[in-house]
Amino acid sequence: MQSLFMWILTALLMINLGSCDKEKKGTPKKTAEAIVNISPAQSAYQINAPDQVWSLTSKLKEISGLAFDATNKELIAINDEMGVSYRLDINNGEVNSTHDFAGKGDYEGIEVVDNLVYAVESNGTLHQVLKDGKSNPIPTSLKGNNDIEGLGYDPTTSMLLLACKGKPSIKADQGLKKTKVVYGFDVANQQFKEEPIIIIADSTLLQFCDTQLSSSLLDEAKKKDYKKRIKSFAPSAIAYNQNDNSYYILSSVGKTMVVLDRMTNIKSLDFLDKDLHRQPEGIVFDNENNLYISNEGKYGVAKIFKYNH
Repeated sequence: MQSLFMWILTALLMINLGSCDKEKKGTPKKTAEAIVNISPAQSAYQINAPDQVWSLTSKLKEISGLAFDATNKELIAINDEMGVSYRLDINNGEVNSTHDFAGKGDYEGIEVVDNLVYAVESNGTLHQVLKDGKSNPIPTSLKGNNDIEGLGYDPTTSMLLLACKGKPSIKADQGLKKTKVVYGFDVANQQFKEEPIIIIADSTLLQFCDTQLSSSLLDEAKKKDYKKRIKSFAPSAIAYNQNDNSYYILSSVGKTMVVLDRMTNIKSLDFLDKDLHRQPEGIVFDNENNLYISNEGKYGVAKIFKYNH
């Protein structure tokens, strides 16, 4: 009886091992979905595999911008309907304090420069939040049809970065058709730059995408989907990373992230998981180069995703 039992046990083990070996050799169901970075350069952040996920208060359901305060080691968030900033715990995203700086508006970005907070409305109006909590509105040449969706800061040039989701030009003769642009505001001189400091041609984005896809193993349907998504690229957030001297630009439309070098050449292109990143509208790095991306609560709760460096 013992010999028969051992024979049956051995047979079952062999069947199970054979099954496991077969699974390893098979093609995973979501192989194509797992390939989200089609660039030759290795991405420093696994954009669809966050290290931490924080659910935010309902007051930040429409979170539209994210900043990092290095002095106080806090994140600062903004809701796009009210002139209120939310200081968040860097460890869990919980609200530490709130500060009213202006009335109702369409606030789309927030930044910290030399311990002063800046916010931007979609019409291009900047708000410098003074230490007494009051706002000092700073007009620019941008208008509502430029639809500013992102605000970042480049400390190497002392320039606030204003990313246009809408019309790229502010003058008729700028020759910016079929481009995506970022304008600059010189913080040191408190001066808006009339010409874009970053210009990305739609054709350049598509060509980069085509070149990388041509050598990929993705099926034609997935390639077509990726091309469609990059054609709809429209900046929703921007951040400068001092560690690799690069500009990171999110697009909620199409769910993509483009990384540019100092010369604004494309370094990498990521496609975000649509189920994870429902509406990415905020991006920032902390002083340890950890990455944070905020998503509006389009289908429920707003969230912040943290990616360790």
